[in-house]
Amino acid sequence: GLVLILLLDAALLGGITLKQINLGADALFKFNSTRMIPAGQARVDKLIQDIQSMGAPVEKIRIIGHTDRLGTVAYNDRLSLGRAKSVADYMKQRGLNIQMETEGRGSRE
Repeated sequence: GLVLILLLDAALLGGITLKQINLGADALFKFNSTRMIPAGQARVDKLIQDIQSMGAPVEKIRIIGHTDRLGTVAYNDRLSLGRAKSVADYMKQRGLNIQMETEGRGSRE
């Protein structure tokens, strides 16, 4: 899955978490892929709208990708990072101009 952490005051070490959002990978991606499916794009579009309408300004978004336990650690690390980057790129293409950092944790956590 993916975890999106919306941060306020990004200048602070780690920032202040406004909200944490957990998204299942199955809802965003086909198995073993970093390309979002149309339903996943629609879900991220809704998330973008929610972020833009939040009362507090989101200064940074941390996107952490995860995978299931199938596959090697190295492969799952690459896949989870690729998925996180795919979502970040999509959000930027849709006009969300907020600093984003991506991370892949494979099947850990």
